[in-house]
Amino acid sequence: MELTSTDGIQVSFQILGYEYPKINFGIDSNWLNLHLKISGKGLNIDEKDPSLQSSELNDLTRWFIKLLLGKLEPNQYWSPLEDTFTFEFGGRNENIFLIRFYPKQKFSTHTPCFCLEFLYSDKELSILIKSLRKYEKKYPLRDNQSFI
Repeated sequence: MELTSTDGIQVSFQILGYEYPKINFGIDSNWLNLHLKISGKGLNIDEKDPSLQSSELNDLTRWFIKLLLGKLEPNQYWSPLEDTFTFEFGGRNENIFLIRFYPKQKFSTHTPCFCLEFLYSDKELSILIKSLRKYEKKYPLRDNQSFI
């Protein structure tokens, strides 16, 4: 998933795979390794961390779908259990959505917590959702267990 903020900062959010690819059952079988890159305007964050579960990937996809369908109110947010980042719905003006992204804790150890804002159209949001769905298919929930 590639994002460009309103002030030109690039964010790359990729899932690299399961933290433990050979474990197919239990809580540890569903942790996913994330690769987060943030660059531009003096920022250079390049971190890898197992901070998202398969079930949370599904939740994040549903959050963006609800956003697209108009089922979220401004200031509603989504964060994974590890609380390493947050997405927040900032509002909507016709078919343009304001989305805020807050990298936290592990992903912003070199920089104080900050907020990036993105303006996305219905079409761009659909592309983002399609990207997340590809990850869901590639890294499904294993053994129907999650940490939460």
